[in-house]
Amino acid sequence: MNTDQRIKLNMCLTVRNTVTQNEAVANSIPKFMEQYLIMQNTTNEIQEIGKLQGADKTGIASDKNKLKQSLISLAAKNSRKIAALAKFINSDTLLKEVRYNERNLKDWAETTLIERAMTIYSNAEANIDKLAEHGVTPDCIFRNQLTPC
Repeated sequence: MNTDQRIKLNMCLTVRNTVTQNEAVANSIPKFMEQYLIMQNTTNEIQEIGKLQGADKTGIASDKNKLKQSLISLAAKNSRKIAALAKFINSDTLLKEVRYNERNLKDWAETTLIERAMTIYSNAEANIDKLAEHGVTPDCIFRNQLTPC
């Protein structure tokens, strides 16, 4: 919650404490209790939202960073394989589309990284027959395997 939200919440809590201490007076005011119940429900909702906002989100960011690092590693690994094929078959077009190192991949925004990884993957699938001749099988493409491909 920001400062304004905390101030408003504190005011609502103060009203609630005052009404609780002076319930007889509050009941004597016409239509006050109806509005007070609405305010009390809203205050409870604000507190619940505040709890959600205050929840620690570092685990989510950590997981996201791990996934990003994994994608970078796999994309760079496959980029090297397809770039080697592109050099072998003298395809400058293919080489320009897939030749990226880990440093390039780390520097890009996540959306650009995903696009580049998909380009690498698409080119790998399109050239899977040629890659198979060099020991790179469909099981090797974008899978985190312990056995070398």
